[in-house]
Amino acid sequence: MRKKFTLFIMSNTGSRPRQCTVSGFFIGILCLLSVGAAVWAGGRIYEYRQLQTLVSENQRLQDQIASQRGQMTDQAAHIRQFAADIDDLKKKLVALNGFEHQIRVLANLDTPDNSRSYLGIGGAMPSDLKPTADLTEKQSALIREMHGQVDQLQNAAAVQKSDLRYLMNGVVEKQNFLAATPSIHPLKEGWVTSNFGNRTSPFTGLEEFHTGLDVGAAEGTPILAPGNGTVTFAGVKGLYGKMIIISHGHGMATRYAHLSRILKKNGDKVKRGEVVGLVGQTGRSTGPHLHYEVRLNGTAVNPQNYILN
Repeated sequence: MRKKFTLFIMSNTGSRPRQCTVSGFFIGILCLLSVGAAVWAGGRIYEYRQLQTLVSENQRLQDQIASQRGQMTDQAAHIRQFAADIDDLKKKLVALNGFEHQIRVLANLDTPDNSRSYLGIGGAMPSDLKPTADLTEKQSALIREMHGQVDQLQNAAAVQKSDLRYLMNGVVEKQNFLAATPSIHPLKEGWVTSNFGNRTSPFTGLEEFHTGLDVGAAEGTPILAPGNGTVTFAGVKGLYGKMIIISHGHGMATRYAHLSRILKKNGDKVKRGEVVGLVGQTGRSTGPHLHYEVRLNGTAVNPQNYILN
């Protein structure tokens, strides 16, 4: 026999309680339905919360993607600017190479044998990339191009450094050569009494070869070094009387004879325009004058060819 249950329903209004009788089977079904409804509701609540979590995560990922896309766009702009800077630097190196060549021409210096031309360095500029390519492809292509151009610039810079060092040495050597070349008159005041070449000797009356230039001047007139050099002789030398010899390097030397006074000693360094002695008439001389010689590799040459003032 099935069990039955009596249910009393009370009211808060004061009316009589109501009662109803139900079977145990009905109560069981009602409990199962209640549990099922609770489980279903719990499942829906869980799914709702999961959906909310997914929506929130999806929004976070979208924001992150948008941020990364913005960063990639900025990076692309920086990469393009860097590529443009590399190309600008390349143009400046080429211009510097041209300027160096102009200096070589002006200084009459040869180009070094190991110099290599890099006027052809280059490659695709940012504007040459396919406009239809996506951002990642453009950046990859641009980065590869930049790596290639950086290698080219490094090689070009190494060559330019070597060439400039060679140019610097050449200019310094040329400057030293010009500073040492006897190019000014050794006397500020005076007159030529005997030129370089064949002449009649004032002592014997016979023809002789005069190896220098005789310049008449008052005794005690300062004698100037016509170029930078080193005194290799300062003393008395036979018929030359008191004499100074200055070596200017590059196989060139100058001689000053018949001095009344020597103001430099052997081994002294002298500069162009520096007073090295005083005009006199020591040795074999007919009067106060300077006997001035220029010798190239030991051979006397015409001093007039070197006097520019």
